[in-house]
Amino acid sequence: MESRTKDISQNLQEGRRGFLKTSALISGGMFFMPASFWQSAFMAPAGPLGARLAPIAMADDVFGLVMGSMQMPADFRKALTTNLNEHLPGNTARLARNFPDAGGNAVALLKIGRESMESKDELGEEKLGLALGAIAYNAVNNSLAACKSKQQGSKPDAGVYLDAAVLKAMNGMEPGQQLGGDSTALSSLFKEMVPRVLTRFHTLIPDDDDAQNWVLRVYSWRNEMDSYFDELAKAYMQPDQKKINGINSKSGFINTADALYREARSMHKDSNQNAVAIKTALEKAKGQSLYTKTLASGYSAIEAAAAFYEQEIDEQELVRRLKSS
Repeated sequence: MESRTKDISQNLQEGRRGFLKTSALISGGMFFMPASFWQSAFMAPAGPLGARLAPIAMADDVFGLVMGSMQMPADFRKALTTNLNEHLPGNTARLARNFPDAGGNAVALLKIGRESMESKDELGEEKLGLALGAIAYNAVNNSLAACKSKQQGSKPDAGVYLDAAVLKAMNGMEPGQQLGGDSTALSSLFKEMVPRVLTRFHTLIPDDDDAQNWVLRVYSWRNEMDSYFDELAKAYMQPDQKKINGINSKSGFINTADALYREARSMHKDSNQNAVAIKTALEKAKGQSLYTKTLASGYSAIEAAAAFYEQEIDEQELVRRLKSS
């Protein structure tokens, strides 16, 4: 056991630099509202079921499916192109979750995005990216909210276990797999991301009119996130089997064998996938895990947006399809 713990700690340290580099913007999407960090509602709330990472991963996989489908407008693929080290429109799409009104204004944002692209606005792709992000996150949140309603609420730590399940699935592990070792090392790694994230937001400006409360809010936020990271690390390294059984039996949350899940994950490695494979996987999604059904819902919502964008349907039909997706 001691040798296994040492190996895990060594692997964590070796992957530290790359993990921190790629996690900075991702964690920004998880926890921050960059444009209003200094305001009273400066922290993006957890999603339905209390999950923080899961909604982001779901939306990102929806974006992956869109990027891999040649049936989607070329403008959509441009608007979702992302790179953590460059300013690209896809980064805007991934931060759409941090604006609480974006989902409710998705249709208006899409109209603005289309008009901006038609007028060759230099920020057109960013505006379109924000609209697509709002549509995807809206579908994700609706799916998770429906699951919560069926369960008549959720336990306080359900979201942490959903987030841990997503991380494990990405690493080819089952949610209940015990890793042993010291969860504090992983928690410390998560916490080390925070200062690096803060330095990447050039709009981080204290509230000069209420500086004291601004500092107190940041302090409170850090304490809340520290607690979350501790819980996430434990759920990842040493999960409680009863809680794992709970999220699997009640929501059928994630199954890495689902065809659509596999297609979505493969898009992050190779975006030139066969659109026929995506369509076939979509047809199978209805009776599969919540994660997979959510991907299908998000993809269908963006399909409706594509039809509106290319003027194949009117606004009324778009609204109807978004509600049913």
